[in-house]
Amino acid sequence: MVEKDGVMVNKWLKESYDGIDPSTGANFSVSYLADLAPDTWTLYMDEKNDKPLNLVASNRRNNDDIDQEITFTNFQGNDGVLTSEKTHELVCELYNIDDGEPLTQPATGDTAAPDTGHLSFRDNLLSGHGQLDV
Repeated sequence: MVEKDGVMVNKWLKESYDGIDPSTGANFSVSYLADLAPDTWTLYMDEKNDKPLNLVASNRRNNDDIDQEITFTNFQGNDGVLTSEKTHELVCELYNIDDGEPLTQPATGDTAAPDTGHLSFRDNLLSGHGQLDV
């Protein structure tokens, strides 16, 4: 527990891998040294570890420069179970996607029906069933 802005919070720290990451084979050290990317992520949670408060992406190799800071204002927990159908529904709702309408619209005055072939591919891909050699 640490004090942040006068409130006791839990602090979680994740640092990047130095050198070559054995799981991916990637080496981002030059990006970190050039201050092009964060190498440390600090997550501040409430006292009970129920709600995130802040997430800070910084670069410890360059005077802890802050690359990005996120403050969580509207956090909604869930029961830990989210089906792919519910996820699809939430994404469509979030981005105002009407699943019954094609994503592409014809130009004004164009009477040709829009090509919806990509929509069928999308539906097949999201359903987990479908051929990938479309």
